[in-house]
Amino acid sequence: MLAGEFTGGSLNQLKSLGFGVLYFPYETVVKAFHKFGINAASDEGTPEREFREKIDSWSKLPNKVGLAKELLKLNKKNVNEFFISLSESVSRFIERVIILPLHGQESSSTNITEAIDFINKYSEEKPKQLLIKYEIIIKYNTADRIEASFKDKNNAIKFLKTYL
Repeated sequence: MLAGEFTGGSLNQLKSLGFGVLYFPYETVVKAFHKFGINAASDEGTPEREFREKIDSWSKLPNKVGLAKELLKLNKKNVNEFFISLSESVSRFIERVIILPLHGQESSSTNITEAIDFINKYSEEKPKQLLIKYEIIIKYNTADRIEASFKDKNNAIKFLKTYL
């Protein structure tokens, strides 16, 4: 939960790192406090004495719950989005883990006809070819999907253990 002056870039960075962010912009904080008789406005030049007075006003406020409700009301859209995100992250679970050990030489085609021709000519007998990589696909109940590729068994296992 953040309140005050934050740039869109800093909020997006937190979100991109996987943080759920509930943000109350400075203006809505000042407006909510003002409704309860507290001047919460400040800037870099605000003297320490004035900060102390604002904190004392907050400490003496008999209706802190009312102020909290006002903050929630003024930021209803952000609060709703945050709780939807929170609900999704708490209720998300892994439905399936797909492991594809891939052997053999990769084939790349520039068109569909070449790709079909490759499949038609490909022998499905069990040849003794070296392991190329492990493809791992993790599917969640929310339709989210994580895909990863590893050249060796140890790194594939290490990756999967992060989900235990």
